[in-house]
Amino acid sequence: MKKVMQRACLSLVFALFAASAVSVERDPKGYADVVHKGSVIIENNAVYLPSLKRSRTLRIYLPPSYDKNQSKRYPVLYMHDAQNLFDDKTSFVGEWGIDESLGAITMKFGFELIVVGIDNHPQKRLNEYSAWPHEKYGEAEGHLYIKDVVNVIKPYVDSKFRTLTNKQNTAMLGSSMGSLITNYAAVKYSDVFGKAGLFSTSYWYAPDIYSFTIGNLPPKENKWYFLVGEKEGVDVVQNQNKMIALLAKNGFKAPNIRAKTDIEGEHNEKFWRREFSEAIIWLFNLDK
Repeated sequence: MKKVMQRACLSLVFALFAASAVSVERDPKGYADVVHKGSVIIENNAVYLPSLKRSRTLRIYLPPSYDKNQSKRYPVLYMHDAQNLFDDKTSFVGEWGIDESLGAITMKFGFELIVVGIDNHPQKRLNEYSAWPHEKYGEAEGHLYIKDVVNVIKPYVDSKFRTLTNKQNTAMLGSSMGSLITNYAAVKYSDVFGKAGLFSTSYWYAPDIYSFTIGNLPPKENKWYFLVGEKEGVDVVQNQNKMIALLAKNGFKAPNIRAKTDIEGEHNEKFWRREFSEAIIWLFNLDK
């Protein structure tokens, strides 16, 4: 009975933000037998992050038309854990298949964007992806990491590539701890990131994110896409539900916020890979 009540409560909250889902198959029928793929550029230790005193590798996806249309500028999506985005060989437990998914989106909608994947630091990942310290895992460096994303990485990308630089065309998306730091960035730098994708957020790591978000509310026109899987555990679902309820209480409504709970979703790249296209379609209004 308790589980039924929990699910009923979740359904009530999520109903406030539900939108019709538009899926894109990795090789959608009726468009082509082969997905149009862009190119992925790996820039080893491309930028030095002065706040962290570390260099960082970028893995940058350029859409199919980038080299063909020299006058076109593109929206930009910033993502964390770049080792997991494009290549099984560098991933932890399987890649997201970002380039294939975006190729399918391009075929179906004619939409293209640049993806800037920022490598994680293998020894400092937890620290860099939280703006609050953890009693077990140590100091917080997330505020420094995002400061350098905004003040160093974004200017570098905007100067080197043909980007659309305003917040309506600048998004950030992450999963797990990468989603936690995305939530922080979407609040702290709401004038930079107008769209946020929050997959399986590790709110347990830094509960202060709730009061920080409500105490520094971003503009209500900014877009937030939440995703969680029921197989990730009741606590993970409830924590996402708590954030959504707080935002709803403070005036955030559809069509600028959407929450999805997947019955079969687990905390892994396979789940996030499957759901990536739907998030991009919604965040960039491709289903209108």
